[in-house]
Amino acid sequence: MFQKQDWLAAQKAAMVLQRAFTKKREYYFWACLCCHHAQMNPTTSETDRKLFGTLAYRLISKAAEAVPKDTANLLSPGRSVQTPQELQLLLSIFQRQRRCSEALGILGSANLGTDSAIAKGNWEVIRRKLDLFEENDLWHEEWSMCQGLLEKARPQHSGDRKNADTIQKETKGDDWRVWKGLLSACQHIDQPGSWEATRDLIDSFLRSEQVSRNARLAQVHYCKLDGQSKDDEKSKKSDLFDACISYFEATASMVCCFRDLKTYLEDMGSEMQRAFADHAVQFAEGTNPKSGHITGPFRQRVAARVNALKIYYLVHCSADTASNDTLDHFVLDCLKLYKASLKLRDGIEATDDQPGDDAGVLAAMALVKLVKLETSAKQLSTSTRLIQAAGVLQYLLSHSKHHYQALLIAIQLYHRLGAISMSCEAYRRLGIKQVQYDTLSYNILTRVSTYHPYAVTALDEESGLLEEAQPSAWLTRALEFYAKTRIQVPKSAQKALENGSYDQVWAFFEFGGRVEQSLCQVMWKIERRRVLRLTLSPKVAVTSRDYVSDGSVHKDGLLNLVDNRDFDVIISHEGSKDPSFADLLRSSPLPRRHWISAFRSSERIMDALHQVYVQTSSEQDPVIIDQLEEIVEQLRKVLADPTSEFELTNAESVYLQIQALIAETLAAVSAHESVKAAQGFQTLMVSLREHFESALAVAQNLEALSVGNLPEVPAWDFLHRNFLLLDNLKALRVLSDHGTKDKKSSSGSLDAARVQVRDQVEKVFSRIRSRAANIKNQLSDSGVVGSLVDAVLERREDGQDAVGAAIEDLTGEAWMETFLSRIVGSWDESLDGLLRVKLS
Repeated sequence: MFQKQDWLAAQKAAMVLQRAFTKKREYYFWACLCCHHAQMNPTTSETDRKLFGTLAYRLISKAAEAVPKDTANLLSPGRSVQTPQELQLLLSIFQRQRRCSEALGILGSANLGTDSAIAKGNWEVIRRKLDLFEENDLWHEEWSMCQGLLEKARPQHSGDRKNADTIQKETKGDDWRVWKGLLSACQHIDQPGSWEATRDLIDSFLRSEQVSRNARLAQVHYCKLDGQSKDDEKSKKSDLFDACISYFEATASMVCCFRDLKTYLEDMGSEMQRAFADHAVQFAEGTNPKSGHITGPFRQRVAARVNALKIYYLVHCSADTASNDTLDHFVLDCLKLYKASLKLRDGIEATDDQPGDDAGVLAAMALVKLVKLETSAKQLSTSTRLIQAAGVLQYLLSHSKHHYQALLIAIQLYHRLGAISMSCEAYRRLGIKQVQYDTLSYNILTRVSTYHPYAVTALDEESGLLEEAQPSAWLTRALEFYAKTRIQVPKSAQKALENGSYDQVWAFFEFGGRVEQSLCQVMWKIERRRVLRLTLSPKVAVTSRDYVSDGSVHKDGLLNLVDNRDFDVIISHEGSKDPSFADLLRSSPLPRRHWISAFRSSERIMDALHQVYVQTSSEQDPVIIDQLEEIVEQLRKVLADPTSEFELTNAESVYLQIQALIAETLAAVSAHESVKAAQGFQTLMVSLREHFESALAVAQNLEALSVGNLPEVPAWDFLHRNFLLLDNLKALRVLSDHGTKDKKSSSGSLDAARVQVRDQVEKVFSRIRSRAANIKNQLSDSGVVGSLVDAVLERREDGQDAVGAAIEDLTGEAWMETFLSRIVGSWDESLDGLLRVKLS
C-alpha cells in the first residue's frame, strides 16, 4: 500500500497499527505522515482532503503538546516529538494547514524551538523558520533572528583563530541563507536604523583576520539593495562598483569569484562595467601600479587572470555587438594564458583539472561566437571555426582528461561537424550514470537515430585502444534507468519511513513521479524504435522485444510530462538577457511537447503500416487502421501550430508531412475499394515525389559545410536529413510491397501507382547512397588532411592569421595533423552509417 502510494489504504493501516501497538511510537508518526500525504494526494476528494488534513494536524499537535515544558526533563512520553525529523514533519503539516503562526510559536518555544535540545544543531529547522518569517512578512522578526545567528558566528577575537573556528563550527551562522535573510529583511523594513545596524554587522565581519566569502558577498549585496533606496543614481552605482572591486581583489583566485559577481556586474551601467573589466584585467596581470596586483603563487595568479577574462567576456564579448577584432584578441589572450598555465601540470595527474584549463574553454567559446559573425560576413567557413574550437578543447582534454565543461562543449561541436564517433567518445568520458540519463544524456541522445543509428568506433582514453560505442545501447541503458527507478524509489521511501526520515519520504516519491513522467523517457523510446527500423529489416525490427515494449510510447501521458533536462549544465558567460552559450552552441531546436506529440503520431502510423506488413492471419486487426484518420488529423494540427517550428527541424517537418500521406494512403489501400484507392494512391504519390525531390534538393545543397579547398564535408544536418529520408523510404517500400501481395485491393491503375512509387523509392535511395559515396571518395584523397591543416591554422599564400598561428603555437603542427586525421576518419564513419542502411 505504502510503496504503491495508496495513501488512503496506508492511512487506514497506520491508524490500526498505532492503536494496536501503543508502545511502538513510530506507528503514531506513520499515521501522521500517511494522513498528511493522503491530503496532498491530487486524487483525494476535497472532502477527504479536509478530513485527513485536520486529522494529521490534531495527531501531530498532540505529539507536540506531549513534549515536557521543563527543558531539564529529558524523559518524554513515547508519542511526543523527540527528533528533528519529527519536528520537520510537524512544520510541514502546520504549513499545509496554513497554521504558520502556530508553527512559529512552537519554533520560538524553549522545548521545541530552534535552540531546544530537540532541534539544536539541525540547520534545516533554522532554515524552515526563516522561510516561515518570509512567507508571513515578519521582516523584523527575521532580521532579529539573522542578526542573532550572525552575532554568535562572528569571531570575537580576531587573533583567536581557534575560538573563531569553534564558534563557526558550532553555530553555522555564517551561512549565505542567513546573510540573504538579513539583507532581504533589512530591505523590507527600509529604516535608517536597520540599514546602519546591518552595515555595522557586515563591517565587524570584514574587520576580522579571516574574512569569509559570505561576509564579503554580503557587502556587495548590501550595496546593491541600499543603492535601490537612493535617489542619486551615480552614488548608488559607485558604491556597488567599489564593493565589487573589493570583492574581486579579495577572491580573484577563487573559482566562485566570477559566478558570485556576475549578477551584480549586470546591475551597473555599461561605462562602469567596462571600467570594472579593465580594472580586473590590470589587477590580475599587474599591468597598472595604481590598481594594485595579485600576489601569491603562480597558480593563484593564473586563476585570477582566468576570472578577469571571464569578466571581460561578459562585458565585451557576450552581446551581439561584439566585433570580430574584439573576439579575435580575446581568443589570443586566452590561448596565451592557457599555454603559460600548462607548466602547472607538472606533478598533476591527467585526470585532474588545473586553473588555466578554463582559459582554453573560454577560447573555444569565443571561437564559437565568431561562427555567427563570420558566417554572415562570408569570411571563414562555419566548420573551420568549429574545428578550431574543437581542436583547442581536444588538446585541453589530452592534458585534463575529465574536464567536464570541455567534454560537454566538445560533444556539441563534434555533433555539429558530423564527426559522430568523436562526439560519442567525449560522451563516454562523461561517465553518465543513474539520473544523469534523464538530466544530461540529452546532449547526445536527442535525435541520435538521425545522425548515426549504427555503432561507431571510439578511442578509449584509458587503454588507448579503439572500441565500439553503440548509441542504441545508451538508449537501452537510459530506458533501464526508468524501469529500475520504478522499483528502487518505493523501496528507498520505505527505508526512509522506517528510519524516521519523514521529510525524505515525500521527496523520494516526488522524484519517482518526475522520472516516471519524464519527457526524455518518451523521447528515448521513439529514438530506439527508429534505430531498430533503420538498422534491421522491417520484419525483424518490428517484432523485436525492444520495439514492442517501446510501443507503450503511445500510452504515455502528454499533459503530465515533466522536463527534467539540465540546461544550465554547460556554463555560460553570456549576459542574462542574451541567449545562453548552450543556445548558441546547439545545432537544432530542443524537442518539447509538440515534438513528442508529432512523433508519437508518427510511431502510431508506423505501427499501423507494419501491422499490415507482418500480418499472418487472413484478417488484419482493424484497431489501428481505423484510427488513422484521427492520427493524421492530430499530426497535421501539430504541424500547423506556428510554435512547432521552435521544436522541429525543417527535415522533421517534411518527414512528418510524408508520414501523414503514408497514413492516408494506407487507409485507402486497406479499405479494399479499388477505384477510390487508386485515385487516392496516385494523388498522394505525386505529393510524395514532390516532397522527396524538395528534401533531396536541400540535402544536396548540403548543410555539409566547406573547409579550405574541400568542396564539402558531411555536417550534422546532412546526416539528419538523409537518415529521416531513409526511414520514410523503408516505410514506403513496405507499403508498396504489401500492395503487390494484396489481391483484394488490386487493380490495374493501383498496381501501376505502386510500381511507380517503388521505382521512385529505389531512385531516391540510390541518389542518397551515391551522394554519400562521392563525399567518402573526396575525403579519401591524399591531400585532404593537409588542406584541413592549412585551413584550420589559417595559412595563406601571403602569411598566416593570428588566431591560426596561436593555435599552431599551442598544439604544434604534428598534433593538429593527427587530430584532423581523426576528424576525417569520423566523417568517413558517419557516411558509412548512411551506406549501411538497407531498404529491406
